[in-house]
Amino acid sequence: MKTLKILFAGILFLSLFINAYSQPEDKVWLFDEAVIKPEQVQNFEKSLKEVMKLFKENSYPYNIRVYSSTGFKYYFIRALESPSSYEEVTAAISEVWSKIDSDIYNNYVQCFKSDKQFVLRELGKYSYYPERSRVNWNDLTYALWDVGYAKFDKLKEYNEVLEQFNALVIKHNFDDPILILNGMVGTENPMYVGSLFGKDANDMMQQNQKMWQSFGEEGSELYQRMIPLLRDREKMEFWLRLDLSYYKE
Repeated sequence: MKTLKILFAGILFLSLFINAYSQPEDKVWLFDEAVIKPEQVQNFEKSLKEVMKLFKENSYPYNIRVYSSTGFKYYFIRALESPSSYEEVTAAISEVWSKIDSDIYNNYVQCFKSDKQFVLRELGKYSYYPERSRVNWNDLTYALWDVGYAKFDKLKEYNEVLEQFNALVIKHNFDDPILILNGMVGTENPMYVGSLFGKDANDMMQQNQKMWQSFGEEGSELYQRMIPLLRDREKMEFWLRLDLSYYKE
């Protein structure tokens, strides 16, 4: 097939009231999106490093992985132990912010064009983590999201596709993680986002091609079944910024 076959599943929850959607095996991720003024990008990154120093000095208890994306966007990702732990996470960050120098704070926030916060739910029964990954997680510095907007009357069929896709990945022992998540975004529901990773864009594309080639006819048939189940589809790119990220000691 000429169409690039990248299956991602994930969904952005703009609502934080996700208890009803979560299952015991699911992971929950707190996500902050910052859109930075183009002329302030360098100043923003410099200011962010100062902010991360403050987090380290105050032993902030949650790791923060920072990704950059197109459109001068930056994403901050923190794992939640459960949907109810959202308040604990935000209380901890408020405690740190209360100690920030006013000049550093003002310089930091004036870089923002806009910002928003949402939550993602990882579907544990569909996500895939290889027993032996070919690359260390922190070396997978590129991520691609394939965002699919499923038709309301096709959810059962779409979930069946995800289940069969996961079975194929396990069967062929793919050596990179594939995260399957879902959530709700305004009226654009149901929305799914799937994430593949690589050392860079070319590496991810090569791995994606390798994966689908290993699937053979089974994969081609599954892909042909998936496409009619979607109302719309879009892709997003992300680059891990370890120099801007925070890891608790």
